[in-house]
Amino acid sequence: MLQGSELVSISCILNHSLSVSFETVVCKISLTKVGRFPKCPFLLDGFYPPMSFPKRTDFQTDSAFVEALLSEIETLGRDWHYDEAVTQLEHAVQAAMLARDAGEPDHVVAAAALHDVGHFLMYGKARHDSPDGDDLKHEVVGANWLRKSFRDEVSEPVRLHVPAKRYLCATRPGYWEGLSEGSKISLKKQGGPMTETECSRFEELSGYQEAIKLREFDDQAKIVGLAIDSIHSFNIAVLNGLRAATPA
Repeated sequence: MLQGSELVSISCILNHSLSVSFETVVCKISLTKVGRFPKCPFLLDGFYPPMSFPKRTDFQTDSAFVEALLSEIETLGRDWHYDEAVTQLEHAVQAAMLARDAGEPDHVVAAAALHDVGHFLMYGKARHDSPDGDDLKHEVVGANWLRKSFRDEVSEPVRLHVPAKRYLCATRPGYWEGLSEGSKISLKKQGGPMTETECSRFEELSGYQEAIKLREFDDQAKIVGLAIDSIHSFNIAVLNGLRAATPA
Protein backbone atom coordinates (compact mmCIF):
# COMPACT_ATOMS: atom_id res chain seq x y z
CA MET A 1 0.00 0.00 0.00
CA LEU A 2 1.22 3.49 -0.83
CA GLN A 3 2.27 5.62 2.12
CA GLY A 4 0.93 9.11 2.77
CA SER A 5 3.96 10.88 1.31
CA GLU A 6 3.79 8.76 -1.86
CA LEU A 7 0.09 9.47 -2.29
CA VAL A 8 0.65 13.20 -1.89
CA SER A 9 3.56 13.13 -4.31
CA ILE A 10 1.36 11.38 -6.89
CA SER A 11 -1.34 13.98 -6.27
CA CYS A 12 1.20 16.71 -6.94
CA ILE A 13 2.29 15.12 -10.20
CA LEU A 14 -1.26 14.51 -11.42
CA ASN A 15 -2.38 18.01 -10.49
CA HIS A 16 0.75 19.90 -11.46
CA SER A 17 -1.13 21.52 -14.34
CA LEU A 18 -3.99 22.67 -12.13
CA SER A 19 -4.31 25.94 -10.26
CA VAL A 20 -1.62 27.30 -7.98
CA SER A 21 -4.04 27.32 -5.07
CA PHE A 22 -4.60 23.56 -5.35
CA GLU A 23 -0.87 22.89 -5.53
CA THR A 24 -0.42 24.96 -2.40
CA VAL A 25 -3.15 23.03 -0.57
CA VAL A 26 -1.60 19.69 -1.55
CA CYS A 27 1.80 20.75 -0.25
CA LYS A 28 0.33 22.07 2.98
CA ILE A 29 -1.41 18.72 3.48
CA SER A 30 1.98 17.08 3.07
CA LEU A 31 3.55 19.38 5.63
CA THR A 32 0.80 18.64 8.14
CA LYS A 33 0.36 14.92 7.57
CA VAL A 34 3.87 13.81 6.70
CA GLY A 35 6.00 16.44 8.41
CA ARG A 36 7.92 17.30 5.23
CA PHE A 37 7.25 18.52 1.73
CA PRO A 38 6.75 15.94 -1.02
CA LYS A 39 9.19 15.83 -3.90
CA CYS A 40 6.77 17.43 -6.32
CA PRO A 41 8.08 18.40 -9.76
CA PHE A 42 7.34 22.08 -9.14
CA LEU A 43 9.27 22.21 -5.83
CA LEU A 44 12.94 23.12 -5.53
CA ASP A 45 14.85 20.94 -3.07
CA GLY A 46 11.65 20.13 -1.20
CA PHE A 47 10.84 23.73 -0.30
CA TYR A 48 7.78 25.89 -0.88
CA PRO A 49 7.54 27.09 -4.47
CA PRO A 50 7.63 30.89 -4.74
CA MET A 51 4.17 30.93 -6.37
CA SER A 52 2.58 29.40 -3.29
CA PHE A 53 2.74 32.66 -1.31
CA PRO A 54 -0.67 34.39 -1.26
CA LYS A 55 -1.25 37.14 -3.80
CA ARG A 56 -4.04 39.67 -3.45
CA THR A 57 -5.16 39.09 -7.02
CA ASP A 58 -5.79 35.41 -6.29
CA PHE A 59 -8.64 36.21 -3.89
CA GLN A 60 -12.14 37.52 -4.38
CA THR A 61 -12.04 39.60 -1.20
CA ASP A 62 -9.31 41.44 0.69
CA SER A 63 -10.41 39.74 3.88
CA ALA A 64 -9.68 36.34 2.34
CA PHE A 65 -6.26 37.55 1.16
CA VAL A 66 -5.30 38.83 4.62
CA GLU A 67 -6.54 35.64 6.24
CA ALA A 68 -4.43 33.55 3.85
CA LEU A 69 -1.37 35.77 4.28
CA LEU A 70 -1.42 35.56 8.07
CA SER A 71 -2.15 31.83 7.93
CA GLU A 72 0.94 31.36 5.76
CA ILE A 73 3.10 33.21 8.28
CA GLU A 74 1.54 31.16 11.06
CA THR A 75 2.18 27.86 9.28
CA LEU A 76 5.74 28.54 8.16
CA GLY A 77 6.81 30.52 11.23
CA ARG A 78 5.52 28.25 13.97
CA ASP A 79 8.64 26.06 14.16
CA TRP A 80 11.13 28.29 12.37
CA HIS A 81 13.92 29.83 14.42
CA TYR A 82 16.02 32.25 12.42
CA ASP A 83 18.69 33.88 14.60
CA GLU A 84 16.76 34.27 17.84
CA ALA A 85 15.50 32.04 20.64
CA VAL A 86 11.91 32.77 19.58
CA THR A 87 10.22 31.48 16.45
CA GLN A 88 9.47 33.66 13.43
CA LEU A 89 5.78 33.50 14.36
CA GLU A 90 6.42 34.56 17.95
CA HIS A 91 8.66 37.37 16.74
CA ALA A 92 6.08 38.72 14.28
CA VAL A 93 3.24 38.58 16.80
CA GLN A 94 5.29 40.10 19.62
CA ALA A 95 6.27 43.01 17.37
CA ALA A 96 2.63 43.60 16.41
CA MET A 97 1.54 43.37 20.06
CA LEU A 98 4.14 45.98 21.05
CA ALA A 99 2.95 48.35 18.32
CA ARG A 100 -0.70 47.86 19.26
CA ASP A 101 -0.06 48.26 22.98
CA ALA A 102 1.89 51.46 22.30
CA GLY A 103 -1.24 52.89 20.68
CA GLU A 104 0.24 53.01 17.20
CA PRO A 105 -2.12 53.35 14.21
CA ASP A 106 -3.08 50.32 12.16
CA HIS A 107 -0.47 50.84 9.44
CA VAL A 108 2.32 50.68 12.04
CA VAL A 109 0.80 47.56 13.61
CA ALA A 110 0.54 45.99 10.15
CA ALA A 111 4.17 46.87 9.38
CA ALA A 112 5.23 45.30 12.68
CA ALA A 113 3.33 42.09 11.95
CA LEU A 114 4.76 41.89 8.42
CA HIS A 115 8.23 43.37 8.85
CA ASP A 116 9.99 40.06 8.17
CA VAL A 117 7.72 38.93 5.34
CA GLY A 118 10.80 38.94 3.10
CA HIS A 119 12.12 35.94 5.01
CA PHE A 120 8.91 34.06 4.28
CA LEU A 121 9.03 34.98 0.61
CA MET A 122 12.50 33.40 0.47
CA TYR A 123 11.53 30.50 2.72
CA GLY A 124 13.60 27.87 0.91
CA LYS A 125 16.84 29.82 1.32
CA ALA A 126 16.11 31.91 4.42
CA ARG A 127 15.07 28.86 6.43
CA HIS A 128 18.67 27.62 6.33
CA ASP A 129 20.36 31.02 6.46
CA SER A 130 22.48 32.07 9.43
CA PRO A 131 23.26 35.52 10.86
CA ASP A 132 26.74 35.43 9.35
CA GLY A 133 25.60 34.03 5.98
CA ASP A 134 24.80 35.98 2.83
CA ASP A 135 22.74 39.13 3.23
CA LEU A 136 19.48 38.17 1.53
CA LYS A 137 18.16 41.75 1.79
CA HIS A 138 14.92 40.49 3.31
CA GLU A 139 13.83 44.05 4.08
CA VAL A 140 14.02 45.02 0.39
CA VAL A 141 12.41 41.78 -0.84
CA GLY A 142 9.61 42.18 1.70
CA ALA A 143 8.99 45.85 1.02
CA ASN A 144 8.90 45.37 -2.75
CA TRP A 145 6.32 42.61 -2.34
CA LEU A 146 4.26 44.58 0.18
CA ARG A 147 4.20 47.69 -2.01
CA LYS A 148 2.15 45.87 -4.64
CA SER A 149 -0.78 45.55 -2.25
CA PHE A 150 -0.08 47.70 0.81
CA ARG A 151 0.19 51.43 1.39
CA ASP A 152 3.61 53.06 1.50
CA GLU A 153 3.08 53.66 5.22
CA VAL A 154 3.34 49.88 5.62
CA SER A 155 5.97 48.97 3.04
CA GLU A 156 8.50 51.77 3.56
CA PRO A 157 9.15 51.27 7.30
CA VAL A 158 9.68 47.60 6.42
CA ARG A 159 12.20 48.64 3.75
CA LEU A 160 14.01 50.83 6.25
CA HIS A 161 13.97 48.69 9.39
CA VAL A 162 17.46 47.31 8.71
CA PRO A 163 18.95 50.73 7.84
CA ALA A 164 17.27 51.96 11.03
CA LYS A 165 19.37 49.48 13.02
CA ARG A 166 22.52 50.80 11.37
CA TYR A 167 21.37 54.36 12.09
CA LEU A 168 20.65 53.69 15.75
CA CYS A 169 23.99 51.95 16.20
CA ALA A 170 25.66 55.14 15.03
CA THR A 171 23.50 57.68 16.88
CA ARG A 172 22.17 56.13 20.09
CA PRO A 173 24.71 55.36 22.82
CA GLY A 174 24.29 51.87 24.24
CA TYR A 175 22.01 50.70 21.42
CA TRP A 176 24.46 48.15 20.00
CA GLU A 177 25.01 46.63 23.44
CA GLY A 178 21.28 45.96 23.74
CA LEU A 179 20.99 44.06 20.47
CA SER A 180 20.59 40.30 20.44
CA GLU A 181 23.65 38.31 19.42
CA GLY A 182 22.06 37.45 16.10
CA SER A 183 21.40 41.12 15.34
CA LYS A 184 24.97 42.05 16.24
CA ILE A 185 26.34 39.41 13.88
CA SER A 186 23.99 40.29 11.01
CA LEU A 187 24.88 43.99 11.41
CA LYS A 188 28.29 43.25 9.93
CA LYS A 189 26.90 41.92 6.64
CA GLN A 190 24.30 44.72 6.56
CA GLY A 191 26.99 47.40 6.46
CA GLY A 192 27.73 48.14 10.09
CA PRO A 193 26.89 51.43 11.82
CA MET A 194 26.11 54.29 9.43
CA THR A 195 28.62 56.99 8.68
CA GLU A 196 27.74 60.59 9.49
CA THR A 197 26.86 61.17 5.85
CA GLU A 198 24.64 58.08 5.73
CA CYS A 199 22.87 59.22 8.91
CA SER A 200 22.11 62.59 7.36
CA ARG A 201 20.71 60.94 4.22
CA PHE A 202 18.65 58.54 6.29
CA GLU A 203 17.08 61.46 8.20
CA GLU A 204 15.99 62.98 4.90
CA LEU A 205 13.90 59.94 3.98
CA SER A 206 10.15 60.15 4.32
CA GLY A 207 8.95 57.95 7.15
CA TYR A 208 12.35 57.35 8.72
CA GLN A 209 10.94 58.04 12.18
CA GLU A 210 8.33 55.30 11.80
CA ALA A 211 11.12 53.00 10.62
CA ILE A 212 12.93 53.70 13.90
CA LYS A 213 9.74 52.85 15.84
CA LEU A 214 9.44 49.61 13.88
CA ARG A 215 13.10 48.82 14.59
CA GLU A 216 12.52 49.30 18.31
CA PHE A 217 9.54 46.94 18.24
CA ASP A 218 11.66 44.48 16.24
CA ASP A 219 14.46 44.59 18.82
CA GLN A 220 12.10 44.06 21.75
CA ALA A 221 10.05 41.26 20.15
CA LYS A 222 12.35 38.46 21.25
CA ILE A 223 11.00 37.45 24.65
CA VAL A 224 11.25 33.71 25.22
CA GLY A 225 8.14 32.09 26.68
CA LEU A 226 5.90 35.14 26.34
CA ALA A 227 2.24 34.25 25.83
CA ILE A 228 1.27 35.68 22.46
CA ASP A 229 -2.01 36.51 20.80
CA SER A 230 -3.14 34.77 17.65
CA ILE A 231 -1.63 36.43 14.59
CA HIS A 232 -5.18 36.61 13.27
CA SER A 233 -6.04 39.12 16.00
CA PHE A 234 -4.26 41.62 13.73
CA ASN A 235 -6.43 40.91 10.68
CA ILE A 236 -8.15 44.30 10.84
CA ALA A 237 -4.92 46.26 11.18
CA VAL A 238 -3.40 44.42 8.21
CA LEU A 239 -6.60 44.84 6.20
CA ASN A 240 -6.56 48.58 6.89
CA GLY A 241 -2.99 48.74 5.63
CA LEU A 242 -3.96 47.69 2.11
CA ARG A 243 -4.00 50.09 -0.81
CA ALA A 244 -7.37 51.00 -2.24
CA ALA A 245 -8.44 48.26 -4.63
CA THR A 246 -7.91 49.01 -8.30
CA PRO A 247 -11.25 49.15 -10.13
CA ALA A 248 -11.79 46.19 -12.43
